[in-house]
Formats: sequence, C-alpha cells, structure tokens
Amino acid sequence: MGSEAASIFRIAIMQSEEHLFHKEIVENLLEGVKKALPSSTKIDVFEGTPEQIKNKVREHQVELIFCNSVLYRSLLPYGVKDLVTLQSGWNPNPNRAEGAVVIVRRKDPADSFKKLLELQKPMFEYHHTRKMDVLYYILGEVESQHLNSEKFLKFTQATSATNLEIINRVENGVITAGLLPACFLEKYAVEHPSVYKQIKVINQLRSSELPCSVSTTLYPNWSVLITSSIKIKQATDIAQQLLLQPRNIDASWWSVSTQFKNVDALLKDLRVEQYAYLREWTVRKVIEQYFPLFVLAGAVLIGVALYVLFANKLIKVRTKQLSQSLSRQSKYRKEYEVLKKDNAIYERMGVVTQISSIITHELRQPLNSISCFARGLLMQLESKEVPQEKIANIVFEIDKKTQKADEIIRKVRNFSKYGRSPLILELNQAVRNSIDSYILSSSNGAELIHLNASSKVFINIDPFELELLVLNLLRNSSEALAKTANAQINIWIRTSDKPGFVDLVVEDNGGLVSEKTIEKLKHGLETNKDEGTGIGSKIISEIVYHSNGYLNYKALKKGGLSVTIQFPIVSPNEKERKDCNQTGR
Repeated sequence: MGSEAASIFRIAIMQSEEHLFHKEIVENLLEGVKKALPSSTKIDVFEGTPEQIKNKVREHQVELIFCNSVLYRSLLPYGVKDLVTLQSGWNPNPNRAEGAVVIVRRKDPADSFKKLLELQKPMFEYHHTRKMDVLYYILGEVESQHLNSEKFLKFTQATSATNLEIINRVENGVITAGLLPACFLEKYAVEHPSVYKQIKVINQLRSSELPCSVSTTLYPNWSVLITSSIKIKQATDIAQQLLLQPRNIDASWWSVSTQFKNVDALLKDLRVEQYAYLREWTVRKVIEQYFPLFVLAGAVLIGVALYVLFANKLIKVRTKQLSQSLSRQSKYRKEYEVLKKDNAIYERMGVVTQISSIITHELRQPLNSISCFARGLLMQLESKEVPQEKIANIVFEIDKKTQKADEIIRKVRNFSKYGRSPLILELNQAVRNSIDSYILSSSNGAELIHLNASSKVFINIDPFELELLVLNLLRNSSEALAKTANAQINIWIRTSDKPGFVDLVVEDNGGLVSEKTIEKLKHGLETNKDEGTGIGSKIISEIVYHSNGYLNYKALKKGGLSVTIQFPIVSPNEKERKDCNQTGR
C-alpha cells in the first residue's frame, strides 16, 4: 500500500456489462469507504477486467477489490480475503444470489444442454466481460450433467454486443443461444413483455432464494475483498462502516457470505484459474504414454505388499521383544532411582562423618570459652562484692558462644537432612570467614596463613560446602606442614585465565609430592596419611563439581602442593535479584 504521506487508497472494481444496479452499488461502496477513511485520503478507483485486477494484486497496487465470487476465489493464491458481501431484495441470500440463463428461440427443438450439443455447428454468445461468471456458471452446469463442457466451449464465443443485443440476435436467428446473467431477462421483459413469445429458457430452474429464471446452480453474490497491502485498522473500519451503511435505492445492503465451496468446486471441475494445471494431463494420455511404467509399478506394488506381510510378522515379533525390553528397562530405572536416592543420603552421611573431627575442633573453641566464662563467673560469685555489669558481660559472652556452638550443630544437621542449598556469596568474605573458623578451632598454630584477596567477586555455592571445602584444604595443608620449619599456607583469590571464572588457590610449602600422588588425588579417595581414608579429596571434588567449577592439583618444585579451584562468576545484579526473591518469600 502507498505510504501514509501519499494518503492514497486504491480500489479495483471488476467490469460488468449491464449488471443490475451496478452503478448505484459502486456509489454506495465508495460512500462507505470515504466515511471510514480520513478526509485527507485520496481514493483511486480502477475499473477493469479480471486479468487487469489480477496484475494489480500481484504487483501490490490495490488495497480493496469489488468483484464476483469467481474472481475472488481465483485470487486466493495471492492472499486476498473477503470483507463483506452484497445483499439485496433481488437476491436476499448472499450465498445463493448469482447465476446464468441460456436462451434459445421458442420454435427451436432444443430444450436442454444435451440437445444443444447435438445440433450441427451451433453458435452460442456471451458478453466478453461475463467470462468469470456467466460462462463459468453455464460450463459448470454442463459438467454437472456429465456432458462435454469442452465441446460446449468450442461452440461459444465472446462478443462486444450488449446483453440486449444478444437477445435480439437470438430472436432473429443469428445465433443459436445467448448466455445471460440471471435476472437480466426479467428486467428486459418489463419493457418488452412479448419477449417470452419469441424465446425460451434452456434447463430452466427456479428457486425461492432468487425470483428469476436460471439455467445453473446459484453462487455467492459480489464481495468486497481486502489484499495484503491494506492496513488492518483500515480494513476493520471499512467493514464496520459498510455493515452500517443504509440501504441503497434498490434496497441493497452489505452482509457476509460464508459458503464459497461451490465456487471452488466449479473452478476445479472446469480446471481453470488456479486449477488450470489439471489440464496438462488427461487420464487417457497418461495411460497411453506410461503403460509400461504402470505394469512395472504394479509389479513393485505386489512385491511391496508381500514385503509388508513379511515385515508385519517380523514387526510383531520385534514389538513383543521391545515391549519386554522396555518393561525390564522401566524396572531397572525404578531400582536406579531408589539407589540414587539412597546414594545421595549415604553421600551426605559420608560428608558428615568425614567432617566430624572438624566439627569437634570448631565446637571446642566455643565450649572452651563457655567453660572459662563459667569458671570466671563462679569465682566472681564467690567474692563478696560482684559488679552486676561484669556478671552481665560474662553471661552475654556465654550466650554468644552458646549460639555459636548451636549454629555449628545446626549447619551440620541441615546439610545432612536437606543436602546442598546454593546461594550467591561474595568469595573474598566467605573465604575469610572460613579461615577465621579454622584458626579459632585449630590446635596447631605453627603455620602462617596469608590471604591475598582480589576485588569483590560473587559465586553460586552452598555456604556450608564452601566452608567445608576451605577447612579441608587448610586441614590437609596443616597436616602436611606438621614437620616443616617456617610453615606457610598461602591463599590467593584472583582473576582466572578462563573467561568468566575466578581462581581460589591454596598452596603450602610442605614436602615433595609425587606425580603418582597427584594423579590419585585427581580421582579422589587418596591420602598421604596412614590413618586417613582419602574421603576429604573426594568431598572437595564433589563440591567443586556441583558448583560447576574445575579442580586442579599441582606439585610445587620446591616442595608442597598447589590446589587451584575455578568457580564461575555470578554478576552482582543476579545476587540482588535472588536476595529480593528470598525476601519476598
């Protein structure tokens, strides 16, 4: 469609010689369109043949079309849609309002299509603008009576003579038959009542839906169509306005037609318009040209049929075997799910068992503090004068350490019961807190722990698992440094060489570590301690795996072990969003 700046709205109207009240209907249509469009819009009206209208549709040069149902259905491949359909007092049912009539001289013996085709070189005429209604309607009726429509067409010619002139040519015997639109004969008879003395209607049909003589089936009335070039808003406004448009001078108005199947069947039976490709081959031609191929195809079909019988039998056997296999698979899957759940429980219990000694160290610090504060409180109470403020401070510290012990127990209990619960953590602070917990609970303070933190960085991990991971690493390094002078544990949090990741590196300066030990550590369940089970390295590996990270062990040349863990980085915005969601819940 033209741009809004041009404000041009293009309408194509199908030519129709002497169509009843055609001029008044078009005026009614244009009046409704003008009301629906802005006053600044220029309406460009084109009246042409069906082929001209098709070209405009193909070139996207029209928004609205007014034509009969045959042209409408032939335009379907180009994406047109019907908007409203004409309805009037002459043809009150919009689905059955169009037809054609065939007239001959009354004294002629022919009174049917069959007898017309039996005449020697008959001549039939129709106005050249009525091909896509009058001619097609009549050819469709001939076809429906199992007659040769191609033979009928051979005796038919288009003429520039008006419908009135065609009637006169039939009366004067110039042509054998005239093909006219329905109801035109009745209109002519109003001024020429003697016409029925001179002519008669072939294959005369009457219908309560159309007060005119017709020789064909009735088809839908003319419709207003929209193309793909129109805007949806314009289409809805025009439809609304036309449906509200007052009745015309001939009592015509706009309605909706819903039954176009008979038009589609007509075009297909005649093999015209979009069904013209059906004319390329006939059954007889195909059989004559491809008879050997048909014989070969028949042999192939017989072979296929035999193969299908054999295959069906084989399929039944295979289906039974497959059914049994699926049944076993379903059974094993259920057993696997049970074992998987049990394994998860055993895994958590294994973790809890492994960290029992670490928890003992963690609990020892708050319990020792509680014991010391309790003794101090008893000593204060044994003295004669005890400041209330000092007693309150001691009780406060006892309560604080009790809450710390309870927190440790609660973390272990929740983990053993519910498993991991990942959160968005700031890595530097989380590692620092884990180091503090280790220092408070450790009985071996010989080694020095150095933390080299980076700028703030966030990861997604279970807080308890991160603490457990750091405590395992520190504990392993501490035990490896038991006989090392000037023992040191260095921890780095730094940008990883892997994009989108951060490195947590823990190194110690213990004894030499062999490559064989490194390989065993990578597979888990490996330890250098005589009394150890190696489950600590397995736990570290599982924690890193569930955090979508990477774990790497490396032996240092001067002695000691370097453990590098790469965690995927999470954006701070993601952390804020999850915090808000948790607060909302």
